Amino acid sequence: MTLRGLTLQLPQFWGRLNSAGPKFWRTGVAFLAVYVALNLMTEWSDLDRLGITLWSPDNSLSLMLLIRSVSFAPFVFAGGVVVDTFVASVEHSVYVTMTSELLLVIVYVSLALVAKKKLNLTTRRLRVADALALSIFIPTASVLSSSIYCGFLYLCGVFPLDRLASVISHFWIGDTLG
Repeated sequence: MTLRGLTLQLPQFWGRLNSAGPKFWRTGVAFLAVYVALNLMTEWSDLDRLGITLWSPDNSLSLMLLIRSVSFAPFVFAGGVVVDTFVASVEHSVYVTMTSELLLVIVYVSLALVAKKKLNLTTRRLRVADALALSIFIPTASVLSSSIYCGFLYLCGVFPLDRLASVISHFWIGDTLG
């Protein structure tokens, strides 16, 4: 690609990212409301105040929103921080909470881009081939997200090494089922 081609594409790229119109904000606020509601319903299965549950429909909601547009990433981040702080009452510091949620959002944005660009998934239609691709993609993607999130919490001293495998599997099950 030439420099001229790149400069011609930049306005289109920034125009798509700058979608802060009323529909964008309504969608983001509605996402946050549903995200918090789902977490209130699943709070009973929280693993030792780590913000990890055996059923996490909020994570699939986040991924679906990011597949629609990665410009919703700040809402996904805000939802994670708000829920961990006020709903799950996680017992680690606000810095660990914010960093772990930022890592998770980065992973989810990456997974959304893979789902959208490589698997050609969209939130507007779901074909049988898409369902088959998702049945392979979601558990695999959940291994990645759970390993990164829980690995970071372990490195921050939130739980001991002998619990790492069980915490990762707990997160993986919740992400996959969600």
